Amino acid sequence: MQNKSFIENSELYLRSMIEGDLPEWTSWFNNPKTTSYMNKGFSPVTIVDQEKRLEVLNNDKKNIQLAIILKDKDILIGILGLHKIDWIHRHADISIVLGNNKYKGKGYGSQAISMIVEHAFNKLNMHKLTSGMWSNNHASEKIFISNGFIKEGCKKEQFFYQDAYVDELNYGLLKDDWKKNEN
Repeated sequence: MQNKSFIENSELYLRSMIEGDLPEWTSWFNNPKTTSYMNKGFSPVTIVDQEKRLEVLNNDKKNIQLAIILKDKDILIGILGLHKIDWIHRHADISIVLGNNKYKGKGYGSQAISMIVEHAFNKLNMHKLTSGMWSNNHASEKIFISNGFIKEGCKKEQFFYQDAYVDELNYGLLKDDWKKNEN
């Protein structure tokens, strides 16, 4: 049964997270492959933990958390969010997790980022969007670059990963630059 979409394109739709998403969402954060390039996965996550997290996100005006749904199969493949929304200075941070590993590398992450960027700039009137990732998360870096994000900085040796420290890369996109690239 398809839930009402919030934002959609020909292959995906984004909608609010629902209680039925909790088992799948929880499984992702307990999967070392999914959390390998994230600041997560250090301790088990329960459905109760995720239920509390969803409740907090749904009641916080500075966060928008959305499910990424593959239209033709009507299945949850990831989550996407605008976080730390600053309604005065008009900026927000984007996060994305494609938790269903079967659908990684097929362009869905880039499409979802494109959809939320358009929504943030055109509907929410954001001025700037940012995102950060571990320097060894090349897939994430690639999808943000493909959506026009520019590297703005690097925090050296910010995270510990497999017996070594890795950098945090910071990317940003201004609304005016996005508009130029859209035309």
